[in-house]
Amino acid sequence: LHVETLADAFDAFAGDFATLFASFAPGPAPTGPAAPELRHVHRLHRRDLVGIWQGNGHRLQLSLGGTAILDGESGTYRAAGGTLVLHLGTIERVYPFSLDQNTLQLSGGVFAGGQKLTRDP
Repeated sequence: LHVETLADAFDAFAGDFATLFASFAPGPAPTGPAAPELRHVHRLHRRDLVGIWQGNGHRLQLSLGGTAILDGESGTYRAAGGTLVLHLGTIERVYPFSLDQNTLQLSGGVFAGGQKLTRDP
């Protein structure tokens, strides 16, 4: 087993790093039909999901602090990359989702057929 720290090995790679950094050039700005969509990409923040969501007999409450209640079962949640992960009791539930203002579309698990939930005002 050979172990060395980056600090020990950096000098051996310094030239490669310098060449890499010097050669980097960002590509052109997007153009064409997809360009307007790319300019309006919205990065999801937890506050975007906060609220009480209801639909078809289901109720999902998500707090800014990361707590979640789904149909009366409490736990925590996290969201990233279009996936909502709920930790309820000892179970982890993973739901692909999409968000359009006050409409949360979930699929998978109890929402296998797809479920639209609307945020309460």
